[in-house]
Amino acid sequence: MSPVIYAAIVLCFPALISAQFTLKPYNNTANIIFRFSDLNADGFIDKSELETFFAEFDTNGDGRVSFQEYSSYVHNNQNDPEINAFYHTLYDVYDANNDRHVDHDDFVLLFDLMDFNGDKEVSRAEYVHYMTIILETVDHNLHGN
Repeated sequence: MSPVIYAAIVLCFPALISAQFTLKPYNNTANIIFRFSDLNADGFIDKSELETFFAEFDTNGDGRVSFQEYSSYVHNNQNDPEINAFYHTLYDVYDANNDRHVDHDDFVLLFDLMDFNGDKEVSRAEYVHYMTIILETVDHNLHGN
């Protein structure tokens, strides 16, 4: 599976963190992430909503999210070592060309991968289907279960 396949985790995941970190059941987690990601609550995620999350991580405004920016954001929003490992695994996935930066092109590709029918919006069904696979794969890679 291509590293970009994992990239579907939307960057708003900090809102989901609880005392006991678990991704299961994956489809429920995907539904929760969708609710946080659908900023205008219209039942779809469009590119502008995804870009909003990207901008939150791009703290210096250079159009790229460095590993430093990403790590700082993660550490400022929680301090659980298991969750940190999860986030760092995701960053390596987001950074498809391994240049230690995630840029706009990476997020356009992510959006296109989630938009199965090519209608320029990601429906809840498209998102949950895609994210369930991603969450299961990432969880398996971290925990071997």
